[in-house]
Amino acid sequence: MKNIEQFLFLAVESKIIDISKKEQLLEFFDINMYNSDLYKDKLFFNILTEIFSFAEAQDIYNLSRSTLHKNIDYGRYLPGEIKQSGGTWLITKGAMERLYPSQIKYSKRFYRFLLETVKYNIINEIELNKIIDLFIKEYPYMDIYKREQIDLLRIYNDYDEFFLVNEVMTFAEAAEAYNISKSTLRKNLNLGKYIEGDVRKSKSTWLITKDAMKRLYGK
Repeated sequence: MKNIEQFLFLAVESKIIDISKKEQLLEFFDINMYNSDLYKDKLFFNILTEIFSFAEAQDIYNLSRSTLHKNIDYGRYLPGEIKQSGGTWLITKGAMERLYPSQIKYSKRFYRFLLETVKYNIINEIELNKIIDLFIKEYPYMDIYKREQIDLLRIYNDYDEFFLVNEVMTFAEAAEAYNISKSTLRKNLNLGKYIEGDVRKSKSTWLITKDAMKRLYGK
């Protein structure tokens, strides 16, 4: 709730809504949180969708091949946003949203909640659009602390945002860490040993969660 309250405070300060509507919104979010798609997102959260290889991130955000590598030299990444895994660089979706906010129109989860409040006549469509416009305008220019506080309902289940990247490995890193061959991990695909959320292909690179490796190989 703290993230929502921080952001709605800005909406009040910008005179988009008054304090009474802010309180109505907070009450609505609190009551409906556990019956909403937001809670389902939390229950069925897939950490692999929050991690990209540099190649995939560059493709999604339409960046040049060297841009993300140059950011390393420029010191633009925060702790926990990137790591090198078996020779492949990985980056969190949160890092991409922070560095390239023009590519992100709004938080889909927060937006879905706001749409519900329109249905219940808590806010109207004009206020809805102004709140979204405020987010688009303010988010890129906020300092790091405020961006962390107003990171609109990015729910990571039991994972800390700043350690997400450490919960995922490439097949190359996993093979080395567990002293097995990469072909073994690939064979597991055909053998059906992975459950949903264990692995994902990021461009040409296979990613696997640490939890999956622990379950399969007991470490």
